[in-house]
Amino acid sequence: WWCAQRNYLVGLEQLPKHYPNADFYFLADVDTAVFRESLAALMSLLQHEVLGPSEDAYMGHGYDLSGNGIGKIIMSGGGVLLRGRTLRKLGETGMLRWCIEESLRGAWCWHHLDWVIAECLLKINVTAQGHPAFQQNSCHMHGDAGAVSCHPAKRRKVQYQLLKVHRQRFQLGKLRLNASWARPCMGYDWRYDLQSLCRRQALGVGEAQFWGRVAPSVAFLVWGGEEDASLPLWTSLNDHVLMYFPPNNCEECAVLPEADIISGHSTLGGASQGWWCGQRNYLVGLQQLVVQFPKAKFYFLANSDTLVFRESLAELTDRLDSAVLQPKEDIYIGHRSRKRVGGASHLISSGGGVLIRGTTLRNLSLSGNLQTCVDASVRGSWCWHTLDWMIAECLFQFGVVARSHPAFRQDGCDSHDEASVATCRASSGREDQRVMIAAHHANFGVSQSVLGASWASCDAAFRDPADKVWDAISRKVVPNASSCCGTVIQRIVPKPGKLLR
Repeated sequence: WWCAQRNYLVGLEQLPKHYPNADFYFLADVDTAVFRESLAALMSLLQHEVLGPSEDAYMGHGYDLSGNGIGKIIMSGGGVLLRGRTLRKLGETGMLRWCIEESLRGAWCWHHLDWVIAECLLKINVTAQGHPAFQQNSCHMHGDAGAVSCHPAKRRKVQYQLLKVHRQRFQLGKLRLNASWARPCMGYDWRYDLQSLCRRQALGVGEAQFWGRVAPSVAFLVWGGEEDASLPLWTSLNDHVLMYFPPNNCEECAVLPEADIISGHSTLGGASQGWWCGQRNYLVGLQQLVVQFPKAKFYFLANSDTLVFRESLAELTDRLDSAVLQPKEDIYIGHRSRKRVGGASHLISSGGGVLIRGTTLRNLSLSGNLQTCVDASVRGSWCWHTLDWMIAECLFQFGVVARSHPAFRQDGCDSHDEASVATCRASSGREDQRVMIAAHHANFGVSQSVLGASWASCDAAFRDPADKVWDAISRKVVPNASSCCGTVIQRIVPKPGKLLR
């Protein structure tokens, strides 16, 4: 095996000698599955629409080995795409022959073939470019028209099945394979070896690009204990994420819990002090989110076990921002549940994710009402209420009510592979979550076309005729006033320090 690694560049030297006029060279392992239709589309777009005549290309599933002194590499199992001129330049300058000697008898003797390719190309100032169409460690996305190659597919029978499924689905998704898809990712996530991910292109701060579309910026608040300190799998180092860890110890509540709070939640009576402190201090984290990311188009609130499917969330926020919401319209949306006490009739269950419009949360903060709610939750009458209740009640006092949407799933991830699902609450471990993210990604391209403005605004088919909305103006229950997405009631701006009862 080591002899093969050391001699790999000898084979690379022979490739342009046998095929001197190729526009591109593709390097693969014997168990790499290559989807030729998508590869042809990628090369054509790169050659004619993306790359300049003198530009180089060295792309695939990237990984950062800078910590080992190697730099960024492309992992060959997932396939390596080299532009023809790039490899020929490497040979014509004599640098490839130098690299061969270094690999056979020099300092690179114990370096993997992936490493020496990257190290050699760096000698002519060509660096690795990550692209999500290449997958080193999973073939779950083989049905996606945007997939070019994957690994491992160790048996020919398995490869045959992968190629067959891809060929069938390619016709359905090929129309979205444009220059934006073909372009190497400028916001590539180099920390993943298990999945090749492009979080964003050269966009505005906090924006993300999925399937060639620029989505509105989203800032995330992720709440969890210290044992959940790592970033969730669905985030990237490029994302705007506030990991919020409330204090585990706090002062005793000055008020006794209301009976209907405890009776309505069988688990709350025995909850630990640390859990209650987290609930009481959650709105402080909401304040920090606004301060840290003051220009986000949307804010997304998640628990440590919330799984977010970024393509669908990007589709939802884009549709809401561009086709559904009025310029000054508020939104507070997710998996809606009935609320037992207080003025608001419903709340959004945070385990399934909560989406709030940026202007909604900023106006709540600027008006002083968010601080009033913080005071009520930390040391006032809301001391024994859960974070979901407090978010709903605080927004309700500001004239914003919960809207329900079937894209948010509080009660499990059974429908994780559906393109219409943006979030779910996952009880499984990180490896199972990786599989769910990959399955959703694979199916998203096939079903994306059904995610229109009607889906984003919550179609009438999801209406709950039993829903009722408390109108803070008339102080009455308004029957039949809400649909799946609820009703936006007129905003009330109480004076700071005074809560509506």
